[in-house]
Amino acid sequence: RQADELAAESLLEIAFETLEEEEEISVEEFSTLVYSSTSPVYVYASHILLSSDNFFFKIKANKYVRRTNDNVRELFAREDSKNELETQERLLVETFVQNLKEKAPLSTQEEILLAELEKLALEVGGKSRDGNYWYSDESVVVDPGQKDRLQKVFEHMKKPSSPAGAFQILVDLGHWWIHEDVGLRKSDFLEPFSEAAEEKVSAIVQGQIEDADASSRRDLTHLWTITVDGPDTTEVDDALSLDFNDSSCGGEVRAWVHIADPARWIEKNCPLFIEAMNRGTSLYIPTGKYAMLPPALSVDIASLNVNQKVEALSFGFTLAADGTLGNCIVIPSLICVDSKHTYEEVDGILGSSIPGDSESAETTKKIKTLWAMIERHADYRERSGAITFHLPQGEPKVRDKTGSNPVVTLKVMKDTPSFAMIRESMVIAGSIAGDFCAKHKIPMPFRTQGSRQAIFSVLGDIADMSGTLSPDAYYARELERLSVLYGSETNFSPAAHHGLGLKAYIQISSPLRRFGDLIAHMQLKSFLRGTVIR
Repeated sequence: RQADELAAESLLEIAFETLEEEEEISVEEFSTLVYSSTSPVYVYASHILLSSDNFFFKIKANKYVRRTNDNVRELFAREDSKNELETQERLLVETFVQNLKEKAPLSTQEEILLAELEKLALEVGGKSRDGNYWYSDESVVVDPGQKDRLQKVFEHMKKPSSPAGAFQILVDLGHWWIHEDVGLRKSDFLEPFSEAAEEKVSAIVQGQIEDADASSRRDLTHLWTITVDGPDTTEVDDALSLDFNDSSCGGEVRAWVHIADPARWIEKNCPLFIEAMNRGTSLYIPTGKYAMLPPALSVDIASLNVNQKVEALSFGFTLAADGTLGNCIVIPSLICVDSKHTYEEVDGILGSSIPGDSESAETTKKIKTLWAMIERHADYRERSGAITFHLPQGEPKVRDKTGSNPVVTLKVMKDTPSFAMIRESMVIAGSIAGDFCAKHKIPMPFRTQGSRQAIFSVLGDIADMSGTLSPDAYYARELERLSVLYGSETNFSPAAHHGLGLKAYIQISSPLRRFGDLIAHMQLKSFLRGTVIR
């Protein structure tokens, strides 16, 4: 302790000024020079001074050499530069933290630092073999130029230099919330649509994109047309119509399933096509929804909104008494939706008597007619071996997700006639598309599923008891049936979908929200105009 107290750094400078350049000196000689003593405590104090010095002396064998004046000036200049750089780095980190916390604009350097911090935070849950995150996880490559700077952020925020530490920093600074969806962050859904895609949408809005199907698009705006969706639905991609006056049907009522036609504006490999391919689907999760296509297209222009003339791909058909389809037709069309209904509203209509006033009576009559027709087709499929599940659906949502008390709600939706009507309508459209493409040998992503005979033999006894089961037992039975099924497959040659009871089936009802459906639309429409994409 006494030696430490004696080891004043100013003595180094005194010795430096006393000695000549490149002059050698031993520890004992240094002790004599500055302390006028060679007692052990002074020699040890001299040793402490010389061994810790980075500027005035350098070690050589068992002695120390006085540096040249130029060498000392260079070392001090280098140290000043290093100190200035460290000060700049410290100020940059402090400014970065402050700007992120106050949601102020970030500089280019700060944006780079934030990107690296997010990259680390997205690896929350990754394995770390030795506790040193920088080198233990090869899946994360930290920009070498940002490594030290990131370490300073961790030190400034008093957090461990790990993915969990990075995650907590982003939460503490209000950039992320405590339940941030890491999987969503890793996906493409949070990326903005490309500038090229936005320019394409702008051209669509301005009416600059010609309709390749203009000559064959049939005007069906005179037909009574409705949509049935949830109250929060914004991407409306299907509608239903009835035509009581189609002379080609021999007096039978023709029903129509209309599907939104974004392929009217999207061609292969255009910017919107690339965006849809990268996302693959619209994403609906409890904390929000993320569109496959820019909302200006999927919510406004291409969506089947009320009182708006809009392009569609339409599937027309009649239904025989046994539920088989007839007079099937597939055409690009122009429609106009008369009214939008919720599932609850349609269930109310289907469960009510026909009202007295003429307008409501006409709507009720037509919706009941639609349901009667579509229900016959569902019965036909079940007789053909289709397996139908009647399970409720849950719709969880999170309100005020970034607040201090986020609220989680769960809406349970039972399998009511209105849901069955829309579901079966989409199956009909997929069936017509499947049969049409199989007949004309159009390469398409056919959905197929193998025979269910073995499953029926396993579950037949349970199925026969459905009328006597309590609700809980009924749902347990449905889940048991579901558990023994294997999934459908995608093939480019037509084959039966036994789970649906159909000879051929193509998923085609949601081109605004599923890339596979968009591809099917583009392929089918290309065939209709004589230019199949292969």
